[in-house]
Amino acid sequence: MEVKEVHCPKCGNKKKIVGRYEDIMDLVLTCPHCHATMMIREVLPPDCMTDDASLFMHPATLVELNTDHPKKYKLQLGEQTIGREDMNDGPDIGIAGDSKMSRQHIHIQVIQQKGYYIHRLWVDANTKNRTLLNDEELEKWLDANETIRKEYKLEKGQTLQLALTSLKILDE
Repeated sequence: MEVKEVHCPKCGNKKKIVGRYEDIMDLVLTCPHCHATMMIREVLPPDCMTDDASLFMHPATLVELNTDHPKKYKLQLGEQTIGREDMNDGPDIGIAGDSKMSRQHIHIQVIQQKGYYIHRLWVDANTKNRTLLNDEELEKWLDANETIRKEYKLEKGQTLQLALTSLKILDE
């Protein structure tokens, strides 16, 4: 059993969590004191294997699949939004030509640890149309009570569909 202490980013309240490594690392908590969200970010175990599909050598590149002229979108370290291109209130990565895609359809966070890049995705709470990962529909990250529900780890070779646009996830 692992013991991990988390600090609330808003009020500094401390909370200890006891559990198995794999159960603790993807946990999202609400601070009992100020109700802020506390996310536990993954720390790679010392014996991690480089053939793990979720460990990238570079920040991922997303390649459009359903177009005559595929565009490539290179992710950067940190958090970025991906959605419909908009001149006034666009996302960090804007994709043109899909009117069904929300302006801020998904969020992806790229973190670097021990020489590898890990990519986490969550679907924006205001997204109106479906988001699929390898043909499986993803849940929005906030429900009606603004409680965090689901965060997804991206892997090499997966296909991400945002509304009508399909993107292949590559390690390049």
